[in-house]
Amino acid sequence: GVAGDWFVHRYDENAKTTILAVADVTGHGPGAALLTAVIATVFEECWRDGGATMPLREILLRINRSMYFFGNGTHCATMLIAKFKVGSDKMEICSAGHEFPFVLKDGQDARKMVFRLKPSAILGMTQSIDIYSKDLELPVGGTAVFYSDGLFIGDESTTETRRRAAIKRHVATLAGRDPRTLVRETERF
Repeated sequence: GVAGDWFVHRYDENAKTTILAVADVTGHGPGAALLTAVIATVFEECWRDGGATMPLREILLRINRSMYFFGNGTHCATMLIAKFKVGSDKMEICSAGHEFPFVLKDGQDARKMVFRLKPSAILGMTQSIDIYSKDLELPVGGTAVFYSDGLFIGDESTTETRRRAAIKRHVATLAGRDPRTLVRETERF
């Protein structure tokens, strides 16, 4: 089916920096697919224009303007974008209504993770929005897990507590695995 989930990762060799992004457009079908394509296109334009030097906030603001223009306020999206520089112990995060990644320290039990939700505007509903930005600690040997907020939506008989427990179980299976293998497996998906 046609849907609105999207993710990307890019590495800027000159800046030794990785950019990761996850987005979820509301709805299904051609409208959601079109706005997902808008997100992907604007992201790639930003990457071409500035690579890892482009401020994350600016990327989200450009995407918001394009989504509002093409979607006319009929569709919205959540999006999380992160920047990590090789050798750093911090990861810059910008969110437009999207959940933050889980960050596990080396050896941490995934069942003890805390869901960190911060209210912020979503993309596509108005011409200007507030973007939430934060630096997260990412210690050497740690794992950051990005996920779509669509994981919280599902069968109405499933409670949010059960969905969150399921996510924690999945994250626990990922923790400690070689990141290169995870990237290859994700790209094949």
